[in-house]
Amino acid sequence: MTQGEIIVSRDAVISLTSQNARLYSGTLLYNICYCNTLDIVDVNRLNQVFSICAIDEFIDRIEDLESKKIDSLGGGLSGGQIQRLVLARSLYHEADIYLFDEVTSALDETLQRKVYEGLFEYLKNKTTIHISHRPSIQSMFNEGLVYKL
Repeated sequence: MTQGEIIVSRDAVISLTSQNARLYSGTLLYNICYCNTLDIVDVNRLNQVFSICAIDEFIDRIEDLESKKIDSLGGGLSGGQIQRLVLARSLYHEADIYLFDEVTSALDETLQRKVYEGLFEYLKNKTTIHISHRPSIQSMFNEGLVYKL
């Protein structure tokens, strides 16, 4: 492909997830769903997102999201854990187009592959744009564009 265009509806919801996205002071649940109680969330969707983002590797039960509190810097969480929470936020909230900018840069290659396999399945009927400099990520896609500066 050497040229083309992308046409987006005015009412399209676009979700941007970047490697430097921010957290909010509050519970882990608030950081994903923007609420503080499981009573008003879509628990099925939350369970899917919990699994896709491998949050179960650092939070034992989905109910723990209500009680575990963090500050806006993610105190006590690693860079990879923060990235997975931010990715979970993006996936939990429905969008028409997902733009992912280095969303797994802080993950090791095995966990990165697991997360991407879950992303591909969960978003198989959605438009997604992935930005990455890692060959291991680029090799997972059928088509790609390479920009050289």
